[in-house]
Amino acid sequence: MSPKWVPLHRFAIGVHPDISKKLVTMMFYLPSGSDKQQQAQAGAYGTCLHTSAQYAGRSKINGAAQCAVKFPFAPNVGYSFTVNKHSFHSASAGEFGQRRTIMCALRFCCCLVLSLLYVA
Repeated sequence: MSPKWVPLHRFAIGVHPDISKKLVTMMFYLPSGSDKQQQAQAGAYGTCLHTSAQYAGRSKINGAAQCAVKFPFAPNVGYSFTVNKHSFHSASAGEFGQRRTIMCALRFCCCLVLSLLYVA
């Protein structure tokens, strides 16, 4: 069975913590395209981590804020973090091809939720 990719046009999500039912969030990046395209994607599509102060000062229009740390969207890169009310993170929209990722979330009900996403 081949994976089904969920198309999300210009996906972006402002600074937020994950829901309290999650224990752990993990994401693996699967960039595609030429080396030049992957270099453009690395800066555009990475996930940002934010401090509590950045969360408090986020844009009231789109939820954007400066990054404390940004994971580059590059081959062999991924991240995970334990979820709590201060695990603030965001993803900005890019325009450099697909943003292919595998997201895994461990929830309190002891199930693993797997999502395959891409931005066309």
